[in-house]
Amino acid sequence: NLPLGVFADAAFQVSEIQLEPGDAIFAYTDGLSEARNPTDEEYGSVRLEAWLQTACGLGPTELVKGCLTDLEAFRSSVGLSDDLSVLLLKRR
Repeated sequence: NLPLGVFADAAFQVSEIQLEPGDAIFAYTDGLSEARNPTDEEYGSVRLEAWLQTACGLGPTELVKGCLTDLEAFRSSVGLSDDLSVLLLKRR
């Protein structure tokens, strides 16, 4: 779908999911997936998904910090070229 808040009259597909205890939603802006390293490679959603698979046992704070640490290591000395937001919701 379109990014939220870009078009006032945009129509969106609505869906519902039921989070069971321990389930989580990890939301992020494209500043995470499109961050680049010194060889101009994108961090990418595939790399992010693979990292999240290895970190699924972490608590919410550790998971977000770990993701940002992995991104920082990937970027090395390259600065961010876009805004970066990460949101993790976990049902207890």
